Amino acid sequence: MVSQPLEEAVELLRVEYLEMPDLALTPSQVAALLDLDGVTTVAVLRALEDSRFLERTPSGRFIHPRVTILT
Repeated sequence: MVSQPLEEAVELLRVEYLEMPDLALTPSQVAALLDLDGVTTVAVLRALEDSRFLERTPSGRFIHPRVTILT
């Protein structure tokens, strides 16, 4: 696994969601997508959730707030 600074990982995930706004990823999918360990994944998702760029669905997926999930 390549170590990335937290800020770089946050920006990479932000870009993914901007390019594909209908993404609804689980933490494990984010870890696989960015090749991150669990601790870093949690920190990245927390940073994006705290900034209100992402929100967590009841099923535990992370979405961009402007996206509506139909289940």
